[in-house]
Amino acid sequence: MQFILQVPFILHNASAVERFSDYHIKEDTRKTTMQFILQVPFILHNASAVERFSEYHIKEDTRKTTMQFILQVPFILHNASAVERFSDYHIKEDTRKTTMQCIMQVPFFLHNASAVKRFSDYHIKEDTRKTTMQFILQVPFILHNASAVERFSDYHIKEDTRKTTMQFILQVPFILHNASAVERFSDYHIKEDTRKTTMQCTLQVPFILHNASAVERFSDYHIEEDTRKSTMQFILQMQFILHNASAVERFSDYHIKEDTRKTTMQFILQVPFILHNASAVERFSDYYFKEDTRKTTMQFLQVPFILHNASAVERFSDYHIKEDTRKTTMQFILQVPFILHKASAVESFSDYHIKEDTRKTTMQFILQVPFILHNASAVERFSDYHIKEDTKKQQQWNLFCKCRSFCTMQVL
Repeated sequence: MQFILQVPFILHNASAVERFSDYHIKEDTRKTTMQFILQVPFILHNASAVERFSEYHIKEDTRKTTMQFILQVPFILHNASAVERFSDYHIKEDTRKTTMQCIMQVPFFLHNASAVKRFSDYHIKEDTRKTTMQFILQVPFILHNASAVERFSDYHIKEDTRKTTMQFILQVPFILHNASAVERFSDYHIKEDTRKTTMQCTLQVPFILHNASAVERFSDYHIEEDTRKSTMQFILQMQFILHNASAVERFSDYHIKEDTRKTTMQFILQVPFILHNASAVERFSDYYFKEDTRKTTMQFLQVPFILHNASAVERFSDYHIKEDTRKTTMQFILQVPFILHKASAVESFSDYHIKEDTRKTTMQFILQVPFILHNASAVERFSDYHIKEDTKKQQQWNLFCKCRSFCTMQVL
């Protein structure tokens, strides 16, 4: 399974739009190789320059138990004239030698920040015999004139070479320009055991936009994967709160359950996006799923959207995909109306690509969703869905139905 999540965010009146995050997860049940790449560029309020924010690389092999963790987190301050890379973390751990001690302290100072706190405190304690690594990353961010300062991220990684248990906890709270409240941003939990190969990943990413009155948890990722049973559960919850939004709803809830023997994957995607007075609209998210199993059952659900100051909150789109390789049954329901408040430009919002290849069934799912903004003079197509599903039986069945209907009409 390859999971690519590209989520570009556009802050209030942001002049530039960049890709926000790019997640790559490659997991092979036989070899149990997991590669996790997290690239999260952030763009601050009216920031003149846009740089890549963070790039996480995790490569873990159960046989050799080699984990490479690369964290690169460049930060860009409000109207900062220069852009410097903030932090560059390279962690390479070898189970055979397995001696690594890394301690980092990275304080950040934002533009005209009233308070200065230590930004990150990295503690890595690793024992060669037991191969226990604890990684703690605390990165508090202080935005321009932010009244409160909270701890930004807390990474905990515990890895034992014999049992190969890795726990990864990432807590990344973000505080936007003049944000009144500060909440914990993200909480990553990864537990991986080489014998049982159980991985749990929890990502909680709450976002707080400019002067947002309410703060909600943004995303909650849960990944539980067992190599023997090969059960993976992926839960992504993304809530976005726009500028002075009266209501706060949960944005997205991803559930992926995959069993290597039975190969059942359930994917629930709920992603409502709202941009307040955004001058430009760029592609928001690009999901790529490639999953090859024997039975190959994939369920893909739900994308609600919520507009700015909307009196009512309606579910925007509901995706249901049920595909069984043996029977080749696919049900797809997509309803995606997007409306952005007074946005001048309309661009394609999200591009979902799901490619699933099995012995009998090849399914290509392309979702292109252009958005139409509020008070837009022109009305564009809301969504363009292309579903190409090639199976011999399905084609024959469709042709048979058409012929039968035509013959019936002729007889009548």
